Amino acid sequence: ENVEVKSGGNNSIITTPNTSIVVTEGVSGVKGTGNVVIESGVEYKNGETTTEPAEPVEEEVPPVFGGGGFIPPTPVAPTLVSARLYYDDTPILKSGDTEQLTFEVPLDATITILDATFSEAVEFKELVVKNYDGEDEDIVINKELLDLFSEYEEYFNLIDDTIDGGKTLSLNLSDGKVFSTERIDRWSNTANQIEIEITVIDKNDGLTKTINVVLKAKEYDK
Repeated sequence: ENVEVKSGGNNSIITTPNTSIVVTEGVSGVKGTGNVVIESGVEYKNGETTTEPAEPVEEEVPPVFGGGGFIPPTPVAPTLVSARLYYDDTPILKSGDTEQLTFEVPLDATITILDATFSEAVEFKELVVKNYDGEDEDIVINKELLDLFSEYEEYFNLIDDTIDGGKTLSLNLSDGKVFSTERIDRWSNTANQIEIEITVIDKNDGLTKTINVVLKAKEYDK
């Protein structure tokens, strides 16, 4: 049973067990079971007997949703789960979210494929070739350039970005021959390696991840 004591109900005594009592502002002297004075503006509930004290009803605190809407979880950037490099059908596997992936590749390897697997579904954003063939500026290739100009396939080709729902990108990092003696002799950074940065973007929240890949000429003695 619920009882609301309004104006004119001063000094009322309500002793019906298990009754919820609300006293309107300005009304005073109202008592419940156990001779407990009922505060105005606060819901009380009587005890199970006339002598058991009435107690205020604790309100359940609703979960906080902030600004009237649901607070989504903080976005987390994708991490690199593993990377597998193939040359001439020979796989090299590296696992974990390391800052730099270094692979040794023989001179004149004919096919070099990198499968990079991430924790989230991603898509290719851009690839940067560091100081290639003695050029002063890095070569930056985004997906639009790759679609427009076939000449960029000399440096890179996106083979597939749908593996595992987009969690794995398959990239061709060669132009038929990853390394050749002529090319290595012309590199101005480190004579026996080429450095590549691959950036992907999380399909769900837009956060980016960049992995650094070093292709190092295997058993090359300049």
